[in-house]
Amino acid sequence: FTQGGKRRDDAPVEPEEEVVSSNSPGVDGRFLDFYQGFLLAVERYKFLGYSIRLKVIDSQQNPDLLNGLVNSGQLEEANLIVGPVYPKAISVVSQWAAARRISLVSPLSGKTPSFEANPFLFQANPSDITQIRQMVANLPLEGVRRVVMISEATPADEDLANNVELMLQSEVARRPGADSITVQVVNHAQANDPRKTDPNINRALDPHGLTLVIVPSTREPYVSEVLGQLNTLAIRDKRNIRVFGLPKWLKMENLDFAQLINLHVTIASPFYVDYSSQLVSNFIDDYRSTYRAEPSKFAFQGYDVANYFMGAIFEYGEDFRYCLPNLQVPLLQNSFRFVQSQQFGSYESTGIYLIEFTKSGLMPIGQ
Repeated sequence: FTQGGKRRDDAPVEPEEEVVSSNSPGVDGRFLDFYQGFLLAVERYKFLGYSIRLKVIDSQQNPDLLNGLVNSGQLEEANLIVGPVYPKAISVVSQWAAARRISLVSPLSGKTPSFEANPFLFQANPSDITQIRQMVANLPLEGVRRVVMISEATPADEDLANNVELMLQSEVARRPGADSITVQVVNHAQANDPRKTDPNINRALDPHGLTLVIVPSTREPYVSEVLGQLNTLAIRDKRNIRVFGLPKWLKMENLDFAQLINLHVTIASPFYVDYSSQLVSNFIDDYRSTYRAEPSKFAFQGYDVANYFMGAIFEYGEDFRYCLPNLQVPLLQNSFRFVQSQQFGSYESTGIYLIEFTKSGLMPIGQ
């Protein structure tokens, strides 16, 4: 973006689009959707009277091509760089952009290296651990006397379980009425007979009130078995249970939907689309009429990233990072809240939704 946030008072000018490619053998549909959503946001700002020059580059996940690109001078006049998509590719561009004070957005990956000493790097998609931390920070603990974490001692999830336990202890300790809330960890191995319930789980649940249960596992068979046990206890022993799970649960295909509803299973996610919103409805109509296709979540993401960061530049200029807490831009599926990892470190969005499985589908809570 080469206009530095300046607004034109005359008629809108068509954005100049320069496509730099290297005969890529094929285009990933996800990235095409992202790009098409991005273009609709560009069109919005064009309609409002802003002049934008957009350069599109196919890096092909090729470090040599990226190194050649940053050394060629093609990006020297950029006010904002969105991408590359993959973390390793971001690392190639990051320090070059930082040395020139050019803001760089990692638009899709939740694995952008947070150790990068680059205060101009913005990770739009929060990492899994950030999503979990935000979920724990927003647990509805009012009136709750027991919080139970159920985990298995496997190498894959042990470190994660330990981190979640520390988060829980810390979060409960800072809440009002902490002395009346018990945090208990139940080490549970996956049962061979799903009809039998673990007595340790049963004893950990509050017999008279609501128990919040956190299951920090990424293994679908284990998650399914634990939910089955909790559902049995909820029905047979009339236990009042609310389960909180990991973002990756949304990708698990064989969890019992009835159990998810009955246990009020709630997941952290950086994305939620309210299809009753007029903004969303208008975007879908525009996308359909422009591309003759339905927008995917990547199209929504492309629009949000472009809309947010162009809005930041046009509102506050190139040093917009100091003003992001004050930025008000309507978004389709994100709730961007950028936090700097450390002094001179990169920024990561910590904005999430807590979404609950209901009979009507996934619904946000606390919104």
